[in-house]
Amino acid sequence: MSYTQKEAALERLLNSLRKLRKQQADLHKKRMELGSKDSELVELLTSVGQQKRIWKMKV
Repeated sequence: MSYTQKEAALERLLNSLRKLRKQQADLHKKRMELGSKDSELVELLTSVGQQKRIWKMKV
């Protein structure tokens, strides 16, 4: 491989890594939002006495 081919391959790998890390950050943000919504719903259900139904739920 020539120097320019190696540089091009290296750039492709780095771009792939950047893209993956951005997707990972986006997924982490989405997961945190969903966790927050989950907590709110559990709190509401607990406040009306539905603890047993929460624990029996299958995911």
